Formats: sequence, structure tokens, C-alpha cells
Amino acid sequence: MKTYILILILGGAIPPPGDNWGAPVPLVAEAAGTWNHEGRDYWPTQFAACNGKRQSPININNQDVKLETDVNDLNFPRYSEDWPGVIVNTGHALQFNPDTTPSGAGDVPRVNKGMLEKDDGTSYNYDFLQAHFHWGSHSGQGSEHRIDDVEYPLEMHLVHTLLSFDGDTDEAVDPENCQKNGAYCGLAVVGILFHVGSENNTVLDPFVEAALEIGAEATYEDQAAVNVSTSIVLKDFIDLVDMDNNGPAYYYYKGSLTTPGCNEVVNWIVMENTIAISEYQMEAFRTLKYADGAPMVDNYRHPQPVNNRVVKRVLRDLLQDPTAPA
Repeated sequence: MKTYILILILGGAIPPPGDNWGAPVPLVAEAAGTWNHEGRDYWPTQFAACNGKRQSPININNQDVKLETDVNDLNFPRYSEDWPGVIVNTGHALQFNPDTTPSGAGDVPRVNKGMLEKDDGTSYNYDFLQAHFHWGSHSGQGSEHRIDDVEYPLEMHLVHTLLSFDGDTDEAVDPENCQKNGAYCGLAVVGILFHVGSENNTVLDPFVEAALEIGAEATYEDQAAVNVSTSIVLKDFIDLVDMDNNGPAYYYYKGSLTTPGCNEVVNWIVMENTIAISEYQMEAFRTLKYADGAPMVDNYRHPQPVNNRVVKRVLRDLLQDPTAPA
């Protein structure tokens, strides 16, 4: 019922799908507050939640992570289908909004299993909500997450919202009352990092072409009026980070939205392997404009303190079959 507020906070362009989606007034007011990435270092004073103890993004230090090997694979139901939608300039990012809306009914893309499972082996189901990007003014920076202090030029976020529980029955779950590992578990965001390669990455073509079409407009107002219809096969991105075809390695931790209001409701799944993107393709993203008319670059938040959180490194290739002979 309360998932729509998460769409507002994330800057999504999806209208509420029904009267049963509500939103607490204080969070709506905070999400609607004026902010931009240039003032990101002031967010903790402007928005109370941005000063929390479980903020994102973070720098992932491999010397400090906890290794997890006895974990089932992440599962991406319906990711292999071609999902129609529109790509837009939200004023803060380039974003893909699918024509579908999260339903909890098993008819849209979702992520489950892996670190999203409960102790009894059942899993929370997170339905796909939207995908967006963060990037830099040059290719030495741009990603929100860092691995061992390395910045990347681009980071993709596949955002999912919790609507159902995969047990004996597929019962509805209220994201604001769902708790796991001591934190709310309303969202699961898959983060994918990109490195610069020598050739264009054809998987990115829908986003690059949309960026160029939108970026051809001279003003933000004109850019915001362009909705580029397209379709995306989300599994293509997962396949590129799953180079061994045995389940992608990833980092997992509990964190927050990386834009105001910075609500600490996110299961972060940051893929360990990176994807190539050409410099030409990077320049397409830099043709966009912010809502204030400035060039849309460096739309990322700096890493936040890890504090006492546990960051887990999940390695699928080390998964052992407990019934196998020694």
C-alpha cells in the first residue's frame, strides 16, 4: 500500500496504479523538497534521513567484507523477456520506466533468492520498478559505489520494490513493516558498474540512442517533454556481469536511497564484475541537462561511512553441495 512514496523519492515518473497505493504526508513533503547533486554534501542538514547511520553509497573494501559461499543463486524471474517502456530525463538522471507496474502477482520482472532469502529458505520477492544511471563529467569518476577506492564512469541501478512473500502462499507484504537483519527491506537495488572499453556495448544501445534523442533538445524543458519508447531485456545486463555463467558474484549490504530523502530501506546488491562502455557512449549521457538547465554530469553521491554494517561478498562459484561426498 505504501510503495508509491518510494517512487516519489526515487524521482520516478510512474503514476500511482490504484487507489490502494498511499503515502505518508511527511515523507512526500520531504521527497518533494528542492535538491540537486551540486549540494549533495549539504543533504544531511537539509534532509534528516540523509544523516543516518546506514547511508549509501559506500566504498566496498575487500579487506573488510565477510565472505559468503553457502548461498543460493540470485534469481531473476521474467528478466529474459523484452519489456516495453519509456526512457526519460527526470531532471536528475536518465531513467527507464516500464509500462508495467509492480503487482506482487508474478507477472512482471523481479529479483529474489540469494541474500534476499529468509532463514527458512523462502524468499522476499522484489518487483522491478525502474532503472536509472549515475555518471561523471569525465570517465575518472561517476559511479556512486566504489570497490577498493576505485571509481567508475557509470553506475546503473535496477530498482525493485517489495510487494510479496514467496512462501506456501504468495501473501502481500507492507514494505514499511518488513524487517530483515534489523532494517527495513522495502527495496532491492541491483547496482552495476561500468568501465571504459574500446568498442560500443550494443546492450546499452536503447539507453544511448534515447540519451542522444533527448539530449538533442536545447533546454531541459524540451528534454523533459521527450519520452523515448523502447523495450529492454534486463537479463542482458545480468549476463554481462555473470561471465562464468554460474551466478554472478556480488556484494550485499543494508543501506539507503542515494538521493533525498535518503530513506534507509534498501537491500543493496552491487555486482562485482563490471561492464564495458565506450567513451562515445559515455558522451551520450553527458548531453542531458539538469532541471536547472546545467549539464547533467556528476549526478552521483559520494561514499558514506560504513559504520558498523556488515558488507558481504557472495561468491557463487564456491557454493558447495552439502550432499556431495567429501
